[in-house]
Amino acid sequence: MASATAAASILIKARIRAPLSFLHLGTRSAPFHPACQKAAPPGAQRIPEAVSAPIKNTSHTIETTLDLKGDEEGVIVACGGVNGGYTLFIANHKLHYDYNYFNSVRYSVVSPVLPAGKVDLKFNFIKTGMLKGTGELYVNGDKVAEGAIEKTIPGGFSLSETFDVGVDSGTPVSNNYTKKDHFPFTGQIDKVTINLIGEDTDKAKELINPGVD
Repeated sequence: MASATAAASILIKARIRAPLSFLHLGTRSAPFHPACQKAAPPGAQRIPEAVSAPIKNTSHTIETTLDLKGDEEGVIVACGGVNGGYTLFIANHKLHYDYNYFNSVRYSVVSPVLPAGKVDLKFNFIKTGMLKGTGELYVNGDKVAEGAIEKTIPGGFSLSETFDVGVDSGTPVSNNYTKKDHFPFTGQIDKVTINLIGEDTDKAKELINPGVD
């Protein structure tokens, strides 16, 4: 079955004290710049983390729509690697979101078994404090799982790991697929959308007074 990365693209919508901006990423050289739009050939792999969606310490969603036959598995989107990062993937017919905090603490949110057919999938991160929050999984608009993510990484995950759609091309973010050879998605991914929904107007204050909301 054809790999999802052959026809994958990503749409990033950023809103951080600025007008909404859009970025289509398809090659590793595509730059990120506020209030710009760039269309590139399909296949978002080995994108430098610095030009991926800046989700750290910010409420955000990750969304995609898939047509599932029931036997698909693999990474939908991943950023980072064994020393830190996040990944959204399907395994054992369930949607998983794993967050890796410096390879010391790992958080996982897992859905029930996914239905076959066209499904809308969403991960929602709700920031609840400085560098922490709650992760939720939605299937066809219904919340099906949630879990606390008590620690998140404030800076870059790695100097060498990257952002990828349809595969985890570096070292594995999740221990749940360490033996899967980058765990490429076996179905079709047309688009992954990351929305930054937190403006973090108190971010400067939080950095001065960590833990004070």
